[in-house]
Amino acid sequence: MRCVICDLEKDGSKEHIIPEAMGNSKLITYKVCEECNNKLGSKVDKYLTDYIITKIIRKNLGFLGKDEKKIKIFPSILPDDKGEEYLFREDIPKKKALVEICNGVLHIEAESLEEGLEIAHKRLKRIGKSEEEICEILSTYRIGEKKNSQPTFTIPADIDMSRYLLAGIKIAYEYTCELFGDIYSEDKVAKIFRNQLYKASIADKKDNECIDYEIIKQYAALPINATLELKNKIKPILDSLQPKARHVIILHDSADHKMICEVFLCFIDFMSFTICVSEDATQYLGNNKVKICVVLENDQLIEV
Repeated sequence: MRCVICDLEKDGSKEHIIPEAMGNSKLITYKVCEECNNKLGSKVDKYLTDYIITKIIRKNLGFLGKDEKKIKIFPSILPDDKGEEYLFREDIPKKKALVEICNGVLHIEAESLEEGLEIAHKRLKRIGKSEEEICEILSTYRIGEKKNSQPTFTIPADIDMSRYLLAGIKIAYEYTCELFGDIYSEDKVAKIFRNQLYKASIADKKDNECIDYEIIKQYAALPINATLELKNKIKPILDSLQPKARHVIILHDSADHKMICEVFLCFIDFMSFTICVSEDATQYLGNNKVKICVVLENDQLIEV
């Protein structure tokens, strides 16, 4: 097997054309070697799946993260807009306990009396107090209440559009390779995609120059008006399916006979892509002007 990413003869591995993190387990290819497979996940797919807006959508749709764990939007510790640190458990903020010793008095700010007493117990034990002494000290505690304000958190949502579009290119490229095999691997556009994907897979994650955005934007874009019109036409039909459609990939001939791959992820415009996968559709589609693959909500496939 010749890997469609590194172009070397290697054993194939199970590669998810649409990332598994997007709720896909059946639309796969074995035309990618294991080494490239692993690198694509961390250096290409993640710019789609781990982008903050995508993560919020994934969580809202009930998708799971790696090892089927619940998706976490927030980091474990995050300061609010006032600089006060909060702990996040299951994406629920909890104010970090404040512990101070002033004039021999232990002062604790915690979310509950129980938490405050637990922290005090640990602190006293740490400085060598016996259980009897700890119980005596804790029996003298005083409670005060502090009005809590509603915290506001800010998470950066900067996006590297070249890498984001490359994640869409990866889906379209692998799907087209799976459909047409070796004949497509020699296509001019296929070679460009392979080169960009390979460069991204071997580059350092912080290397923002490894991908040529001027090349990427010639072939890939977020949905254009014609694409959105197509989506709106087919969505009522797909919504009538039981189970409903989750993702759709459409290969079609354009007016100027280019082969276009429309990738609709969850039918959300921001997570959908219009990719020109070849400048000559007649080589591949012939009289069949359209090829469609539908990933259903139960993860089964419909291919036409």
